[in-house]
Amino acid sequence: MTSPVFTLHVPADPEFRSIASEMIGRYVDIAGGTESDRLAFEAALTKTVDAMCTNANGDVELSCVPLATGFEIRLTCNGQTSVLRHPLTAEKR
Repeated sequence: MTSPVFTLHVPADPEFRSIASEMIGRYVDIAGGTESDRLAFEAALTKTVDAMCTNANGDVELSCVPLATGFEIRLTCNGQTSVLRHPLTAEKR
């Protein structure tokens, strides 16, 4: 198993959830994604986090793991786990 590039913990409170999508959006930029890639991935992340964190208790944990074809974000909140993958074209890997 590959080690995460980074792990981020933010409060599950809706006021703080945007920090997670902004951070992951910046990573998409750094990894070579386009603006439309970033916006689409941020929207998918926000939707997933909102569905997982139906209350403001606890934290959201996001781990960014590099893959041969891009990266994935592993999300954990309230005992639930989800994975979002972002592919990168060969020249951006």
